[in-house]
Amino acid sequence: YGDKTALSDGNNAYTFSRLWKEVQALAAYLQESKLVPDAAFAILACSNNSSHTLWLYAFQAAGIPLILIHPKTPAKDILHIRTDYPGAILFTDEITGLLPDNSYRLEEISEHARKSSCHLTASQRQAPLIFPSSGSTGRPKLIPKKPGAFYWLKAFADMVIYTGIHKRSAVFISTPLTHGFGYTSLVFALIMGKKAVISKENNLASLASLICQEKTDLLTGVPSSLYQLSKTLAGKDHPVRLIISGGAPLNEIILAELSSTLNNNLFSFYGSTEVSTSFIASYNELRQQAHALGRPLTGIQFKLEKINGGAEELWI
Repeated sequence: YGDKTALSDGNNAYTFSRLWKEVQALAAYLQESKLVPDAAFAILACSNNSSHTLWLYAFQAAGIPLILIHPKTPAKDILHIRTDYPGAILFTDEITGLLPDNSYRLEEISEHARKSSCHLTASQRQAPLIFPSSGSTGRPKLIPKKPGAFYWLKAFADMVIYTGIHKRSAVFISTPLTHGFGYTSLVFALIMGKKAVISKENNLASLASLICQEKTDLLTGVPSSLYQLSKTLAGKDHPVRLIISGGAPLNEIILAELSSTLNNNLFSFYGSTEVSTSFIASYNELRQQAHALGRPLTGIQFKLEKINGGAEELWI
């Protein structure tokens, strides 16, 4: 997509060609510096800013298995991850004071990478990207996602055409990129040559200004964040033409707020960290039942299994 804008966080903007070059340079530095030994895993404390997004793609380009965590992840949870993945190397900007062993500060290695003249060797390693789950269906666990597989292609095409994502030009991603839905939103934006707009800012007025400034006509997020953004955008001449909710069920109050204040061109995505988006509910379906899962995407196989007590469990 060349000189089209790929990524913006309100402070920095990258065209697709610049994004590609900078990711390649960082990936080359990772390979040559051997900060992550062969067969080891990296842990990236990733916030929604452009610098961290560059590193996210650089680890993937270098073929390094990567565990994504939120920058505010407690130290005890990082310790649990390192228990499951001994020798994992932590990359972060958030920790103050002394870094724990086997850790690097992103700001410092970014400076070294900019000064280096390494050349990337295309990795043949199918390195997984690993997401911590929320634990909504059991204790929190680490979920590896398959890279470079085409098993999702029919479902992806169905999702794009059914929702009209392909007609939009810029996507504001309010969900953290360390969340499966946030990362998926980034992926589908860049695959289709759209501008992905992210921010680690928490101030709602600033986020509303960013949405208007960047002309983001597609808004993605979990219901609670979408509701807050809708309240803040009320009365403004906003660009939002499509809303995609995911990560949690909608309710009648949030649905009414979004459809009346922003737009009723609205869909709810249902899935899990393990299987990604599997069902999509349209606004008409959600009006009848705000918790509706909607219809399965092409290629999704599912069944209902009886469980103790007479209830049914959805298998995907």
